Amino acid sequence: MLGGTRVDLNLVDPEDVPRPRDEIRLRQLAVTPMSHGRLRVDIRLTPFLERPNLDLDVVDSAGESLARTTVVEADSSHFSLTMHLRGRPALGEYTLRGALSYASSPPLDVREERFVVEPAADDSG
Repeated sequence: MLGGTRVDLNLVDPEDVPRPRDEIRLRQLAVTPMSHGRLRVDIRLTPFLERPNLDLDVVDSAGESLARTTVVEADSSHFSLTMHLRGRPALGEYTLRGALSYASSPPLDVREERFVVEPAADDSG
């Protein structure tokens, strides 16, 4: 108390306090299709004490995997990456599946995000 007045300081948002591994979740998994089969993937995780792994898999409507990557021991709770679809992707709906885990343990959280690949103005031929 300063001069009889109580002062509360909130220096850190409670949502941003690093959590133990059993409380880590995928907060956001967003996909933005770009030209030539590239995908921008924006990821937000619960802030963590121990660095988690993230498996990402893009599948088409038939369930065939077209792109797959693993982030080993992520060092940030917010990051973006670019994935590339194999071959010339057909127009239509796809699903990005994210599975958050720690080494040799089952996934803590799984999230799927559907997205559509449409013709791009700069795709020629």
